[in-house]
Amino acid sequence: MHDFSKDYDKYKMKLINTDITCNANYKNYLDNHIENYKKLHSFCGVEKNEDIHCSIFRTVFPEKDHGNFSTLSCNLKVTSRRIALLSDNGN
Repeated sequence: MHDFSKDYDKYKMKLINTDITCNANYKNYLDNHIENYKKLHSFCGVEKNEDIHCSIFRTVFPEKDHGNFSTLSCNLKVTSRRIALLSDNGN
């Protein structure tokens, strides 16, 4: 999660355009971090838990940025190879 917070500005610049595409590895990486962020936000932010991890989470991820963090996304780029593989599986 800390790596994600450090890289957030890079993500934001890359993903500010809602039509941005990404490969499967990047999408999986990003989606996993977003899901982990949402779980921690619920545990630390919504439930107001006071353990040390939550204190650090609230410092690294200010509440004012929740909408930005929780909605980062990209569209999976479908390559011609992937289309061919999907077509082969359909026969």
